[in-house]
Amino acid sequence: MKFALISQAFVVKSYKVVNGKAYTLEGQPYSYSHSIGNEFFMGFWNYPFLFDGYYLNISDLHLINEDLDIIMFANDNIKEVTISILRKKFPNAFIIASVKEMLSIGDNSKTNNAEFRKKLFNEADAVSTPMSLNNPISKEFQLLSSKKLHWIPQPVNIDYLQDNYYVDKTLSIFCYQHHQTHRNANTKEIAAHLSNKFNIPIFEKYTDHRIHGNDQLKIHIESWSKCLFMVNMDPTTSYGQQSTLCPSTGTIMFGGNNDANSYLYPSTNTLDIKKLELEMEKIILDKDYRELIIQDAYSKLCKIYSYDAIRQIILNISK
Repeated sequence: MKFALISQAFVVKSYKVVNGKAYTLEGQPYSYSHSIGNEFFMGFWNYPFLFDGYYLNISDLHLINEDLDIIMFANDNIKEVTISILRKKFPNAFIIASVKEMLSIGDNSKTNNAEFRKKLFNEADAVSTPMSLNNPISKEFQLLSSKKLHWIPQPVNIDYLQDNYYVDKTLSIFCYQHHQTHRNANTKEIAAHLSNKFNIPIFEKYTDHRIHGNDQLKIHIESWSKCLFMVNMDPTTSYGQQSTLCPSTGTIMFGGNNDANSYLYPSTNTLDIKKLELEMEKIILDKDYRELIIQDAYSKLCKIYSYDAIRQIILNISK
């Protein structure tokens, strides 16, 4: 199966996955600021790992001439590159239109690309979103096309996380800080409150590629994987990548309103401090309940976000 993810990107270069590792099109090991070496990539950039396929920046389409079978095309704003251009270059490919920047229609309208996305959706063979179909942003995307909207979550390399970052947990809190500061809301205050109430230590470490370079993600995961809890009070219905990392290491995501939280951690998916207090108390005092929360999140992670699960979704859509 010859697969390619195609999108615009300012930071990530084109790469090909061979035996589960990413390489430049020239054959050199490839990593970037949100990967761990050339073996572990985050979210959207994981799709090529499902098939040992390509990631192609739109500007690099001329660099390959393979007869592709499946293309995921996430073009948010490069209006010169259309579905018809892809069909001319890859005439036998099944093209799934998707999205990279998961903005609402209102946000898209501000950048004048809602109509552009609508055209792409209608010209593609299928349309997908990485957000669940109940998510408000996915519902807005559905308005752009009469075609069925498919949920194709962003894959998680579960085995890599377990092999490298599953450690015994300390009864502690990691206070997560998002680089988009408005999404932090009252995370620091709630984390401090829970720490004081239950007399457990709190940790915080903000990582930045400008400081930590290509070690950023590695340092980030190492900083929280020892903690039983991660507190993240992000009020938005954004994707929730941190929530998809936590189950593989046994850390419990606490708080927030992100899309993945609602599936993986339904009992802690809330902005209500009283509910969070009660849930944390129960998890701390009842080891069997704690293990149930951890195992349930891991089971759902495998069912919804694993390589095998998402690979099968894509194959079923493209039949």
